[in-house]
Amino acid sequence: MSKKKKQKKMVKSMKDAQPVASLKPVQSPQPAPSQSTPVTSSLASNTVNQKEFAQELADTLGNELRRHQSNEPLRIFVGFDDRQPVSFTTLMTSIYRRSSKPVAITPIVLPTIPLTRTGLTPFTWSRFMVPWLCDYKGWALFMDIDMILRDDISKLFALADDKYAAMVSKNSMKFEWASLILFNCGHPSNKVLTPKNIESAKSLHGMNWLKDEEVGALPGEWNHLVGYDTPREDAKLVHFTQGVPAYEETKDSEYAKEWNTDAQAAMGTQPWATLMGHSVHTKVVDGKLVPKYKKE
Repeated sequence: MSKKKKQKKMVKSMKDAQPVASLKPVQSPQPAPSQSTPVTSSLASNTVNQKEFAQELADTLGNELRRHQSNEPLRIFVGFDDRQPVSFTTLMTSIYRRSSKPVAITPIVLPTIPLTRTGLTPFTWSRFMVPWLCDYKGWALFMDIDMILRDDISKLFALADDKYAAMVSKNSMKFEWASLILFNCGHPSNKVLTPKNIESAKSLHGMNWLKDEEVGALPGEWNHLVGYDTPREDAKLVHFTQGVPAYEETKDSEYAKEWNTDAQAAMGTQPWATLMGHSVHTKVVDGKLVPKYKKE
């Protein structure tokens, strides 16, 4: 048989053959649908939860890192009372004499802020302006004017916990909680502390603009109330709630000696010659060192 005849015969055989069924991929048996939450939904939910947890953890660690590595001074606001400027000077001196970090101490002077409301003191209500004054960012401390520090104030800032909107010493005198407030200025719940709201709010000193779980607790030694709290020797921050020891009526109060030591440091100075002895602004007249404006 010739080669061409063989090829024709093969083609005819292929045409007469039954068609071969097309191959399909083998599929594994699928489990019956569950009556509970679909697997894809559950996985998605777990993924979201993991992302939220990771973000929360990152935020917390980031805030801690920034707080420990930041070059920004610790922001401290003091309620100013022009009837007792010595109290402000003494408090300020007690802070920077013991602080291991730079501090930025700002007196809240009522005529300089958009608030007119007063109470027993000019700063009765202005204390709640701190988040607003900080543009609702970062941490800042408010202090009454009649206090002194006996320890490093950076240790107090180290207690800041981002899960709280504010932190106070929750002593027995609840109306004194607001005498020292460590504000988490960026917390959403503090956005209500606007000048307009503070001007008309009925009650803020009990921290009532916050939920209970948003108010953290500081150790009692960081706001020791003289005359109310049981006397102690380890107070880190002393609060002369009944008046600083500058007066005859209070000169025998607890921690009076410590207050007077800081007051003397605040108002004292070394002799003029010690400060200016090597200055270009001095001259010698008749063997005596004098300022240059003195006539010979």
